[in-house]
Amino acid sequence: MIDLELEISKEEMQELVPKAEAGDADAQFKQGYAFLKGIGTKPNPKEALRWLEMAVKQDHPAALYVMSSLYEDGDIVKPNPMKSVELLQKSAERGFAKAQVIMGMMYAYDDLPTTDFKKAFKLFNAAAAQGDAEAQYCLGVSYAAGRGVKKDQAKAIELYEQAAAQGNPDAQFELAMYYDEGIKVKKDKEKALSLIKSAVEGGNEEAMLYLGGKYYTGDGVKQDSEEGIFWIILAALHENQKADELLSFEIDDLGQQELKRVKKRVQKWIKENNPDLQDLFDEEFEDLFD
Repeated sequence: MIDLELEISKEEMQELVPKAEAGDADAQFKQGYAFLKGIGTKPNPKEALRWLEMAVKQDHPAALYVMSSLYEDGDIVKPNPMKSVELLQKSAERGFAKAQVIMGMMYAYDDLPTTDFKKAFKLFNAAAAQGDAEAQYCLGVSYAAGRGVKKDQAKAIELYEQAAAQGNPDAQFELAMYYDEGIKVKKDKEKALSLIKSAVEGGNEEAMLYLGGKYYTGDGVKQDSEEGIFWIILAALHENQKADELLSFEIDDLGQQELKRVKKRVQKWIKENNPDLQDLFDEEFEDLFD
């Protein structure tokens, strides 16, 4: 899903066309992206491609990134994985942070023919220097695991702090683990819980499972099996395998009235936060409440 933080004022929209037609690559990109996302105009995939491809010919970093995503998704152009990677790499080489993060992940997690943690680290570092939260998180993981760089937990914490402050849920969860266990920082259960809840709000399924476990066992919070099962079910709905395994026996601790309340809460959460999960709930979780 392509979602760049790009705002185009009405005044700027009026100036884009003549600039784009005159060959201004940035104007061509903005015009194409506006048509793609319906910013200040109705969405028009054909026009979006026309302008984006013009910008790509001039190696505009953001245009390269967007066209890479389009070739990967295959929604408005024919899917072309090789072309997608080629454009993504060009975008990363030209310093576009989001492209650098994705290329870094590809080097780190076997999406390319060879794994190369050093190249991944270099890309994450370049994007993190631009203030990209996802890059800061990924760079933190590199330092925490010693991938492509000497292991340094203090540096990992510093980077997780930066990414968490920008609302990155993965960094918030990782940081919570350090404070919860007192690893390289003073143990602070209250701060850990706050970070876990923030990560949950951001959709991190590991945080959902962890929060469920805390309520189920009463670790740092008032013991509440019903609340614990609620969060474990949500983690399982987000395809967390461990949560799915835990449910098979922990849910038996609840009575019928408690199960009814949990089911009602889960269905309400799905409706308000992610309606696409309803079919999965009906198919794979409905039997838990019988």
